[in-house]
Amino acid sequence: MLLRTPTWPQNGLRVEHPELLDWLSTADFTRPQNIASASRAIDTGEWFVGSSEYRFWRDKGAGFMWLFGPAGCGKSVLCSRIISDLENLCKSEQKPKLGYWYFQFNNPATQEISTMLRSLIRQLGTSPLPPESQHGMSPLSSEIRRLGSHHMPRGSQPEIQETISTLDGILRDNPQKVFIVLDALDECPGGHSTSERAKVLEYLQRLSCTHHHNLRVLAISRPGPDIRTVLRDLCSETNSINIGLLMQADVKTFIKEAIARPELKRWGSKVTDQIASKLLSVEENLQIKRLQNCFTLNRIWAALTTLPPTLEATYHAALESIDEENREHVRKILQWLAFSFRELTLGEVAAITSFQFADDLLRVCTSLLVTIIEDDNRQILRLGHFSVQEFLVLRGESKIVQWYNFTAHEAHEDLALDSLSYLQGTRDDIRSHSTCDAMSTDSADVIAEEKESSRSFLQYAARTWPLHFKEAGNPTENSRFWKLIDNILATDLYDEWLAM
Repeated sequence: MLLRTPTWPQNGLRVEHPELLDWLSTADFTRPQNIASASRAIDTGEWFVGSSEYRFWRDKGAGFMWLFGPAGCGKSVLCSRIISDLENLCKSEQKPKLGYWYFQFNNPATQEISTMLRSLIRQLGTSPLPPESQHGMSPLSSEIRRLGSHHMPRGSQPEIQETISTLDGILRDNPQKVFIVLDALDECPGGHSTSERAKVLEYLQRLSCTHHHNLRVLAISRPGPDIRTVLRDLCSETNSINIGLLMQADVKTFIKEAIARPELKRWGSKVTDQIASKLLSVEENLQIKRLQNCFTLNRIWAALTTLPPTLEATYHAALESIDEENREHVRKILQWLAFSFRELTLGEVAAITSFQFADDLLRVCTSLLVTIIEDDNRQILRLGHFSVQEFLVLRGESKIVQWYNFTAHEAHEDLALDSLSYLQGTRDDIRSHSTCDAMSTDSADVIAEEKESSRSFLQYAARTWPLHFKEAGNPTENSRFWKLIDNILATDLYDEWLAM
C-alpha cells in the first residue's frame, strides 16, 4: 500500500492525521486495560466507583487522588474499573477527556516518562469524529500540529521539556474536564534522583502547580517512600486512600467466582466453603492457583492447613516444591522474564531454555510465578506479578541467598552468555544441516519449524547481547565471553541475523 507523501507549507502542517499521530505515539495503552478488565470479576470495584469520595472527585472536585495498597491486593483490576467508569462518562453530554497509562514492570516501553507523555498527548489532543464528518479525520489539537510541523520534516524528536509544554498547552486549551489516570507508579523504576519514577513524580508536582481548574489526576501504587512523600503533599486527606483494607468485598467476589470454576467446584460445598473461609486472610489469587493444582482430597486439606501467611512465604514454598533436576531451567526462565529488554513469547523462552515442547516449560515453572497472556495470536510469557521479581532479585539486602535468587548483574551476564551461546549453536546447526547430502522430508519439516520458531529470538539475541553485556558491568574477566564473541563475529551469518 502506498502512502501519500505529506507536504510542508511554510504557514503550517499538512499531513494525514494517522501519519502525524503515529509519529507522536504508537504505544498500545489500551492493552493492559483490556487485560485487567478481562480478569475482573463481575461487580468488583463497584464499591469504589459508587463511593462518595470518588464521585465528589469525579463530578465536583478537582486535583489529585491517590489510591495505595500492598502488592497483590487488586489495584490494577480496580484501576480498570475506574477507567471504564470514566470512559462511560466521556460518552455523556459533558464530553470530558480521559488519558491513562499503566506502568508495567515487565514492559520497559511503559516505564519511560517520554513514552507516557506522548501517549497522553495523543489521547487528550484528539477528539472523536463528529457524526457529520465525511473526511475521516478527527479534530486535532493545534499543539500537536505545531509539534509535528517543527520535528517531522527534520526527522527530529522533541526533548522532554518540549513534550511537557505541549501537554500543558493541550490541558490549558481544553474547556472540558480532563482526567488522567496512572496505574502502578511503583512499577516505574526508581531509586535515585534521575530515575524515570523521579521524573514522573516531578512532573506530577509541576501539574499541581499549573492550577488547571478542570484537571483531575488519579494515581495508584504501593506506598513507597518517594511516592508517599510526593503524593501526600498533592492530595487532600480524603483523597489519599489506603484501599488495601477496603478490598474485602472484591476479594469475596473473586473467591466466590473462583470456587465456582470446575477445578474446585467438583470437590463439593464442604470443601469450597472451607476454601472460602481460609482464603479471606491471605493472598487469594496465588492460593487459588495453588489449590487448583491439587488432585486429591488429602492434598486439598493439606494445602488449606499450610497456607503461607505472606507473599514471600508463598513464593518460597512454590519454588522449593520444584524438583532439583528442574531448578536450573526454572532459574534461567525467571532471569529471562525479569530482565529481557522486550516481552518474550512462550516459544522464545522454550527455545533459549532448550525445551523441545513449550507446554513442558509451563509444567516445570509453576503458575504461581509465571502467567500466559494471549496477544495477537501470540502467547506472551510473563512473571505473574511485580512482587515476584522483587522477591527473586537481590539488591544488596542481607538475607539468606536461595538457589532462585540472583542480582541484576548476574542475570544480565547470564542472558548475554545465553544469547551468544544460542547464536553459536544456531550457526553450528545450520552448518551441519547444510553438509547433509540426504535428509528425510520429516526431518526437513522439523528443521523448518525450529527455524521459524527461533527466528525472532535470533534477532533478539544478535541485537541485544551487547546491551546485556553492558548491564552486567562489562565482565571482561570472563574468558568464555571472548571466545563466544570471536566465534559469532567471525561468522558470515551475523549480518543476516541483524537484518532480520
